Amino acid sequence: MTKSICGNPKALTCGAAGFATYPGSVWGGRVRTWTDDGFYAQVGVYGANPDLNTNQHDRTGFNFSTNLYTDSYLRDEVGIIPLFGTNHLVGHYKIGVGYDSSPYADWLRDNGGGIAYLTREPARMDRGKTQLWTEGDQMFIRNGHGPLDGLYAMAGFVRNTHRRHRGTATSSMPVWSIAG
Repeated sequence: MTKSICGNPKALTCGAAGFATYPGSVWGGRVRTWTDDGFYAQVGVYGANPDLNTNQHDRTGFNFSTNLYTDSYLRDEVGIIPLFGTNHLVGHYKIGVGYDSSPYADWLRDNGGGIAYLTREPARMDRGKTQLWTEGDQMFIRNGHGPLDGLYAMAGFVRNTHRRHRGTATSSMPVWSIAG
């Protein structure tokens, strides 16, 4: 798995860890189907652990308990892995959607609809966040004998919605990279 284009840049979710780079040391599973011409579709479900990758919990990945889970993260993705030219330059292109059903504190509003910082009331709890992404990479120059050895250009766009039921606050981030 490449970490150069993370499916979840942490800046987009303000550190809310229910969205994690899958599977990120949580229980879950995925089913994928392939066609002979390189198209695929996959669906997965994973536990949502807000303490994932923190120093306090799950530092080593050896905590197999689900007691820190707040709900689940569902993800669907479709893509194609084509080969181009006589050198069989491989590409990977995908689009996907994920939904985290966990409860999250609203960053602005309290339970009465006021601004929590000003009212000093507890933050309103919203349930669920949606994440959309499109990502791709393409080999431009082959070097080496392995099927994936070469120079690639990569790009992606990730969009996360922060609140699902009360408001439409979202954030987006384009990402790109060149790797060899």
